[in-house]
Amino acid sequence: MDINTIGKIGELEIMTMLLKKGFSVFQNVNDIDGVDLIIKKENKFITLQIKNASKTSQAYKGLYERYAYRITKLNVDFIICIASENVYIIPSNILKCKAIFIYPTGKKKGYTNFKNKWELLENHTNLS
Repeated sequence: MDINTIGKIGELEIMTMLLKKGFSVFQNVNDIDGVDLIIKKENKFITLQIKNASKTSQAYKGLYERYAYRITKLNVDFIICIASENVYIIPSNILKCKAIFIYPTGKKKGYTNFKNKWELLENHTNLS
């Protein structure tokens, strides 16, 4: 399966989850600004970039399970990363670089505290 198909599957999975949580979901037709989805709930609009990845080669060497994501633009409110069976909801304003590494097994902490943190979207204050 090619990388674009994997990415689209991830977006559709996240869209389904968001709809089940009561958000209105709007999909960007032209992904030039890094905004994959815009969601709305209670008159709040939130921009999202969705990242889907497979394990890195180091995981196959038995060292640890790790997922790597390259972030192209940081002009969204949240980056949502899919890793194995988990979803990581990461506020973009905490990112210091354009790469995210997630270790679902907890080998390294990193972004593990954002695992399945859907309430971050619920509680987000839209400043626009």
